[in-house]
Amino acid sequence: MKGSVSHTSSTAAAAAFVLLLGSASLSANAPSDLADLVGARGAGAETALGNRGYTYVSRTRGVQYWWNAQRQACVGIKVADGRYQSVSAARRSQCQQSAHGESGRPPPASSAAETACMTAVNSNYGGRVKDIKVVRSEFSQANSEVILDAVGVRGGSRTERWRCLSSSKGQVADLSVVQ
Repeated sequence: MKGSVSHTSSTAAAAAFVLLLGSASLSANAPSDLADLVGARGAGAETALGNRGYTYVSRTRGVQYWWNAQRQACVGIKVADGRYQSVSAARRSQCQQSAHGESGRPPPASSAAETACMTAVNSNYGGRVKDIKVVRSEFSQANSEVILDAVGVRGGSRTERWRCLSSSKGQVADLSVVQ
């Protein structure tokens, strides 16, 4: 009987060790500058991402993809119940970037401008937007134009398009629904 308890204890210890190693490799895969965002609320975390140079690209199957042009890095963020569940490195193609960094699009607005516009649109719905997608953004010296789709509004089935003008520092100058 004593031998079986010892065997069970060593099996449990081995299983715990394997789990520990597995979680260490998962966290090692996450960009170090974003590790603190796991568990954060979506709106506050989006602002933090923008402040760190990341620009929202898209959402696919519950994962948001964000691009950092300065670092040439794409990250995937799993969101559930309004909180960031995980942050991990993603392929460039998931952020609509080619292997050489050419996306074929006009220069995008700053991430601060896009984040400010996303936050402004979300606040118009009391923070209850299912998803906000940047359709396109264009930089200009005066104000950047950001076109966004608010998905799942007014009862959950509608998508409304918004036009936002924002400074590169993230100050919204104009926000309107596009007809």
